[in-house]
Amino acid sequence: MEQVRVETEQWSEMQGMLDQVRVEMEELQSSRELWQHRAITSDIDMRSIQSQMLEWKQRAYASEHKVTELQKQMSELQIKLQSTTVELFHPSTSSTGTRSKTLNQDFHRIKHHQHRLLDSHREKGNMP
Repeated sequence: MEQVRVETEQWSEMQGMLDQVRVEMEELQSSRELWQHRAITSDIDMRSIQSQMLEWKQRAYASEHKVTELQKQMSELQIKLQSTTVELFHPSTSSTGTRSKTLNQDFHRIKHHQHRLLDSHREKGNMP
C-alpha cells in the first residue's frame, strides 16, 4: 500500500512538472511568434525605407541632369546674347532693317524658350 501511495505521489509530481513544462512551452511559443512578427514588420519597414531611398536618389539624379541641361542652355543663350550684342554694336555691311528683324526674331525665340522652361518647371512643382 505504501508503494502505491509513493508511486501516486511521484505520478502527481510528474504530472505537475509536465503541466509546468507545457505552460513554459506555450509561453516560449508565444514569445517566438511575437519576435517573428516583429522581425517581419521590421523587414517590411526596412524595404519601404530602401524603396524611398532609391526613389530620392532617382529624383536627385534627375534634378542634377536637369541642372546640367539648364546650364548648357544658359551657356548657349549667353553665347547667342554676346553674338547679338556684337552684331548690334558693331554692325556688319548688311542692311539695318534685316539685322533688326533678325535680332527681333532671335529675341522672341529666346523669350518663348524661357517661358517654356519656366512652365515646364512649374508643372513639375519645382517653382511657385
